[in-house]
Amino acid sequence: MGALVDVALSVLGGATVFIGAGLSLERNIGWFWALAAILSAIVGFRLARRSGAVPVKALFGAFAIFMGLAGAAAWWFGDGGGLASAPVRALLLSPAVLTLCGYFGLSLGYLYSVREYRPRGGKSHLAGLFSGYEGFLARRFMLSNASPVLSMVTGISVLGVALGVWLVTVSLGILSGFEGDLRRKIIGTEAHAVLTTSNEDVFDWQNKYEMLLTLQTGVVAVSPFVSTEVGVASRANYSGVKLVGVDPKRSNLVLDVFKGIETGEAWASSKLPAPSARSSLLQDEKQPGHPSHKAEIARFTPPTPLPGVVVGVELARSLNVHVGDIIRVVSPSAQVLTPGGPIPRSQGFKVDAVFSSKMYEFDARLAYTTLAAARRFMGIGQNAVTGAQVRLDDPEDAPTIAPLLGRVLRNAGAAKSIVARDWRSRNQSLFAALQLERAVAFVVLAFIILVASFSVANTLAMAIVEKQAEIAILKTIGAPKQEIMKLFLFQGLLVGGIGTVIGAICGVATLLGLQRFNLWIPDEVYYIDALPVEMEPVDVVVVVIAALLIVWDFAVMPALRGAQLEPARGLREG
Repeated sequence: MGALVDVALSVLGGATVFIGAGLSLERNIGWFWALAAILSAIVGFRLARRSGAVPVKALFGAFAIFMGLAGAAAWWFGDGGGLASAPVRALLLSPAVLTLCGYFGLSLGYLYSVREYRPRGGKSHLAGLFSGYEGFLARRFMLSNASPVLSMVTGISVLGVALGVWLVTVSLGILSGFEGDLRRKIIGTEAHAVLTTSNEDVFDWQNKYEMLLTLQTGVVAVSPFVSTEVGVASRANYSGVKLVGVDPKRSNLVLDVFKGIETGEAWASSKLPAPSARSSLLQDEKQPGHPSHKAEIARFTPPTPLPGVVVGVELARSLNVHVGDIIRVVSPSAQVLTPGGPIPRSQGFKVDAVFSSKMYEFDARLAYTTLAAARRFMGIGQNAVTGAQVRLDDPEDAPTIAPLLGRVLRNAGAAKSIVARDWRSRNQSLFAALQLERAVAFVVLAFIILVASFSVANTLAMAIVEKQAEIAILKTIGAPKQEIMKLFLFQGLLVGGIGTVIGAICGVATLLGLQRFNLWIPDEVYYIDALPVEMEPVDVVVVVIAALLIVWDFAVMPALRGAQLEPARGLREG
């Protein structure tokens, strides 16, 4: 019952701190895991201190009840995101985190629970656990050449832990590289924040962007836009795309997509040549008083030029069009009344340029035109817009600043249902899937370290069998069992620590080498021409801490068995 109460109080306190600090699972998952690890270790420590033993069943039973309740709450109050939702990702890693840290707290609390042990100064304190003769004896035991077999097993254990940490570090670096590459492409193609109505209806803009620019919130540029789902047809194919009308001048300040023009020139159709002197002279001659005025108008009035459109490289490849070709845009939502009844609005557009964002979803689904052309095509007013695109100083501030901008527009009377969405929330499912992939990869790859930790436990078991006489002598001269346990724990940490350091160094060196030499991968398959690699220091630290925790937990059981060895048996069999 005490373990259950401790777990309940820890969960309540942790939730209060997490929610009170304004944190969320989506944006602050690292703080969530840090808090869960600390609280689970504290619960285990308190439980072992009270009982003076290692009550594994009581702790894990309480954890099992907690996990069951948390799983039921996540299922009941979940947002419907499936495996990619933040609560499900948290539940996926919770058993591993609680087990590692809770068992670590148990063993630490048991070591500290010794009554007869008093470090220097006569007062018992936690720092006394990591000082004394145990570390010296652990090093002597590990470096002893008395048993060639034990030395070989120790070397294999070090190598196994090093390989596990190496592989986990490199794998997480590659996953971070893919996530960073995706993040850069999304930020470059989309605005940092988008303000629209909840049902994406048009509203009157009336230069409200100037009001947003005056706010001291890190807003760099604002550009209105109009968007609608349309069908695009060429002579070769047909495709459904999203047509976006943007301001040619302001959009370049908000979006980076037009910096990736591969062929052509954006908005070339809007740059009509100035009339020549000859054409001006003819125009002067064709005044209403001229007898052939009507005939000249009928003969020489030029056709209205087609508006230009900028399409993605994948869309151009699908439609088999090039710069200068004509495509037909059809809108199912905008209709035109004819004697035969309403028909979808249709208009021809001239391909001015082809852009490449290096992201298939955008290159195959987006087409840009001018704001005026989009308004004429949709049949809306000259001040009507679908929303506004905003660029910020720091894209990471978008989740905080976007709601403020939406509130400002609502107060200004732009529309009652203005909603603000930042770049991460608009691609939430994609980033959630990447986070789920990282979580699953970490759990799967951690099993490699677990397998290596079995060899560490095997090394300690062999060392205990070989050092039975030494254990008996130590216990005979008054060493408590906690000190014997600490001795072999230190030996296990030496083996695991050396392997962890070697693996971390090799992993960091591998990631730096991959960043330096840009390992080629087929871009027609992955849509990138080099393996993306990003070395996150936090990932390296987490891997090192997790490896040391796993080694510690696996070393506890054989160390406990060694500490329980009877002196008479040790002297007899040693």
